[in-house]
Amino acid sequence: MTKHLILGVALTLRLMMRTALVFIPILLIFASAGAENSTAQQLPFHAVFQGNSHPFSIDQCTLNNQESGSGVALHLGAWTWSDNETVRFLSCPPPGTAIAVSGRFKMVAANGDEIQGTVETTGTLDPVAGVSVHGSYTFVSGTGRFAHVSGTGVIAVDGSAAPPFDFVTSMDGTISKVGVGAASADPTLNGIGGDSIMLDRKTTQCLPNGSHCHSGSDCCSGLCSGTRFMRNGGPQTCF
Repeated sequence: MTKHLILGVALTLRLMMRTALVFIPILLIFASAGAENSTAQQLPFHAVFQGNSHPFSIDQCTLNNQESGSGVALHLGAWTWSDNETVRFLSCPPPGTAIAVSGRFKMVAANGDEIQGTVETTGTLDPVAGVSVHGSYTFVSGTGRFAHVSGTGVIAVDGSAAPPFDFVTSMDGTISKVGVGAASADPTLNGIGGDSIMLDRKTTQCLPNGSHCHSGSDCCSGLCSGTRFMRNGGPQTCF
């Protein structure tokens, strides 16, 4: 009887070892895939866009601001921007010039793929000097190639405090390498799936003459000049 018991234990151990040899590699594959997704490769991201704000008062110390615009970006090509923000005067009442801005935004590429994110900035809103804020952005979700997007960076905005409330914005940071196998027919939209394709700054990432700009690096000409967003002046422009 002892002999049969020993043989039974041996057979059980052999079966357990065979089962482990089958399932352990499978578990390792899933674990590796999960680790790769959780630590998606981050690529450099740069965007420049311009548009118009649509602010309205909520109360004496708070504004709602909805913006729309368009621009160009590394790994996106041409795209459109929209956001919904809350602007709080930090010294109020009465409202001073220091403000804090928080909101959510959406970027839509030419093929309809979207990136959603959040933005947090601080700065000033002056009736004469205009609006100047800077802070951070975070990509939180998306569609199409950007379904699992992530990334963070800095954002800077300069704009007019008077109608038509025009502004120019730059974003610099990172974006995840996502969308494998979903390459677009538009070559300016490719680069996140597979190997990174760095867009040609002089053709698909620069602003033409007359566009609002932060610095010469935003312009196809490499030249950005003019006044800040002043009530009696104009924005900096490419020339």
